[in-house]
Amino acid sequence: MKQTIRRFLPVAVALIATVWVFRTDVVGYVSSGHAWATNQVPYYVNPSNIYVSNSAAISAFQAGALPWTSQTLANIQLVYAGTTNGSSITLNNKNEVFFRNDSSSYVAETYWWYDGTGHLVDADMMLHENNHFYAGSGCTGAGVYIEDVAVHEFGHALGLNHSTVLGATMYPTMPGYCDMTQMSLESDDISGIESLYPPTSTSKNTAPTVSISAPGNGASFANGATISFAGSASDSQDGNVTSSIAWTSSIDGAIGSGGSFSRVLSAGSHVITASVRDSGGLTGTKQITISVAAASSSSSSSSGPSPDGTMVPTTASQIVDNAGNIWTIGSNQLILMTAPNGSQSANGSGSKIYWKSSTIYVYGTDGNWYQWTGSGWRNVGSATPGGTTTTTSTTTVSPDGTMVPTTASQILDSAGNIWTIGSNQLILMTAPNGSQSANGTGSKIYWKSSTIYVYGTDGNWYQWTGSGWRNVGSTTPGGTTTTTSTTTVSPDGTMVPTTASQILDNAGNIWTIGSNQMVLVTTPNGVQSFYGSGSKIYWKSSTIYVYGTDANWYRWTGSGWVNIGPIQP
Repeated sequence: MKQTIRRFLPVAVALIATVWVFRTDVVGYVSSGHAWATNQVPYYVNPSNIYVSNSAAISAFQAGALPWTSQTLANIQLVYAGTTNGSSITLNNKNEVFFRNDSSSYVAETYWWYDGTGHLVDADMMLHENNHFYAGSGCTGAGVYIEDVAVHEFGHALGLNHSTVLGATMYPTMPGYCDMTQMSLESDDISGIESLYPPTSTSKNTAPTVSISAPGNGASFANGATISFAGSASDSQDGNVTSSIAWTSSIDGAIGSGGSFSRVLSAGSHVITASVRDSGGLTGTKQITISVAAASSSSSSSSGPSPDGTMVPTTASQIVDNAGNIWTIGSNQLILMTAPNGSQSANGSGSKIYWKSSTIYVYGTDGNWYQWTGSGWRNVGSATPGGTTTTTSTTTVSPDGTMVPTTASQILDSAGNIWTIGSNQLILMTAPNGSQSANGTGSKIYWKSSTIYVYGTDGNWYQWTGSGWRNVGSTTPGGTTTTTSTTTVSPDGTMVPTTASQILDNAGNIWTIGSNQMVLVTTPNGVQSFYGSGSKIYWKSSTIYVYGTDANWYRWTGSGWVNIGPIQP
């Protein structure tokens, strides 16, 4: 594996003047000779810096990555994959962008690595904070815009060296402080990137346009108010994409989808983001800010706990517990708890809240009652609680062969865990201490020979190992757990789903296709991972290949995928 470095020089008026006056030839763009084997390159941002907010830094890097896709026909896209804590130049097959507070004479540096085939496998970008960075606007004096630097450095990360054309984005020096001209690629930059990633069409994809019609920017709401959200999105290539809008809150995370919905938000100032991604991979976003007032600190203390036996929504609209917490049911049956200090949290979902013997119970979407332990929920069965909390402690382990939902509504395993199927086929496990966790999805839970099995959405049974799931094939388990250990490696030429439902490779890994064309790998120790998406898995000459959503075949290297083109291996 080889490493290369490219640096971006600070403003150098003398150097610019020298090049401007004495250069007599124009060589143009320069390629490093290396390119990515895939047409989507994910990058992660460590936004921690001393100048701008984390969100502003992330937005600036996203803006710097966009021109290489939006202004060219190159078959390549830089994809923002989230945040990272990484802050060092290292080969870890994870493209990381970060700041470093040092006294370097450079504005930024990009390092990259390539493998024996010449393809890029990793690229890290570092911005030096001896320069005063700005994001979006407001730059003054000897300031530098993050996005203006990022677009140049991303060019290196994609395989371009410095250009000899003055004014090109890939020219080695900045035109001036507070410059933003780098964001407009020159014809030389475009020719360079398209030479590395030849266009596959003559038309250019453009990002969707998103609008938010409700609520209005800056709107304020009372605590516990149900807020209506509405928006629309259109795309020049895909048309109306309103149904694909994803809505998030800076406080509550994902809050809804589509063109309209309503829900209750936690107290505080929320940055609401509506975003949609088109079929070409470009994303459009719109943001507004709204505020939700805190609950009155005296609202519960003056009234005291609710009467024993209070039921929401049957006999009251809310319950006040002994600690002064107010319990209500929000939109989508969210169970909301507002603490005396006004902070609000969502704690699962259900259709009823019951206050009995100083205990909160919720009637879940699976037909069972759950007792609040103070930190989580404990399944206490389908009968309305009578005030005691010993429903499960006197229950014995479920009989061998119990099947949810065929023969029972829940399974109690040998460790005292209660297994149920929740909404959207979520597999829920409630531990003896009351904490509940979601462990994948499936339509059946089977208790056989002291082992939990789940029938997955891909038509295979999975055995619970205590920390994850192990694929044991499509046959209903008979009680043993040796399904895969006695299985030989799949025959050469096996194709999923054409000739088989799974592939077992030489290392004992089981390869299947899950929902949404997810490529799933289950290791011999039962750990399951997601490795991209595709419609076919092919086992040929002891090698795994996947037919990707872009109509190209990809070869598994053991740590990632290499694009080998549209022809079947």
